[in-house]
Amino acid sequence: MKKIFCLLLLALILQPIHSFAASKVDHGNFLIGWGDPHDISRFLSANLLDDQHTVLFTFNRCIYQPAAGLNAFPDGGGSRTIVKRVYIATYDINSKNVKIVYAANLLDKRAHDDYSELYISGVKGDKILIRQPRDYCWFDLKTGKLTPAPLNDDIRGLGYDAVNIHLVDSQGTIVIINNAAANPKWSKPSLAVKYPGSAPIVVAGPITQYYGYRGREIYYYPENGKGTAFNLDTRTYREYAYKEYLDLTASEMAKNNEPNISIEFGSGRKLFIDRGINAKLQHDPLGLSLQDIAPITDIEGLK
Repeated sequence: MKKIFCLLLLALILQPIHSFAASKVDHGNFLIGWGDPHDISRFLSANLLDDQHTVLFTFNRCIYQPAAGLNAFPDGGGSRTIVKRVYIATYDINSKNVKIVYAANLLDKRAHDDYSELYISGVKGDKILIRQPRDYCWFDLKTGKLTPAPLNDDIRGLGYDAVNIHLVDSQGTIVIINNAAANPKWSKPSLAVKYPGSAPIVVAGPITQYYGYRGREIYYYPENGKGTAFNLDTRTYREYAYKEYLDLTASEMAKNNEPNISIEFGSGRKLFIDRGINAKLQHDPLGLSLQDIAPITDIEGLK
């Protein structure tokens, strides 16, 4: 009995020493107290750029170890994360080349918590809008830098909560669908526009439907009235004919038939390219998986 007690005591003493000196990936050991590593990395978002052969995508690498042995006593214990990183990268469909353009080690105390998960919200020319957990930011593909774009804070300052964000041009004009923050469940949405370098302004509300953007105009249907178009340049309103609505919806449907990048359902570990061919959706593997990318993610400064 005394021998067993001494072994357990020795294990407890060695645990912090081993944890300090351990490499990034430790395999299961009863005395050490950590199980085999589990990789839950996944693609987060992906968009096809205007050149039609470059895919911009975001993904994370997350590996954790469940508690085992003494660490799992008495209630199963917790787990420890040994790799937690977020990336923005490009993939050239023609050359099959992957280039990481932004990376952050989220286990580093200096890392910004707001950037723990990054989703591509919109791409128009060189303008790339990224959604992060708390708000939005602009991403510069040439420099690899993220710049805060506090859309949620700006909208809340007007007494609203943002519901949908639409990047509508390469200058960075954004259309925002909002609900009243005081009682969002029962309120009708309103329509706001944020021009580059200025605060959002509410241009319509309440509305029943936002239909889209074309020719420097945003189309919507007010709660009381007829279909209306707001001109972003002149900031004037006009009623539009039913045929314009049909043309607009037809053009939106045509956009849906353009090539689109999607993420494998469930695991999120593969990318696909979707094309509308003969009124049918063709869903083909892009030829890129997280397994292909893993060797190049251990870049300098992130190990």
